Amino acid sequence: MKSIYVEDQLHRSLKLLASLERKALAELVQECLRIAVRKKLSDLPTEMLTALSALGGSFDFLTDGKEDIYTR
Repeated sequence: MKSIYVEDQLHRSLKLLASLERKALAELVQECLRIAVRKKLSDLPTEMLTALSALGGSFDFLTDGKEDIYTR
């Protein structure tokens, strides 16, 4: 697990929230980060999402000749 550093006030607030929700601090922080990242990604312009998809390698299989079912 990696470490992150936050301001003291935010740390205290997160610890309080974690105890109120009966969760480990790390679990609460991971949940908050996942939500924040999802929101940021949903707000990205289409062009940026397209670029991220292309760079991420998710569609690399399409360059494989075995996947070309239309030109045979």
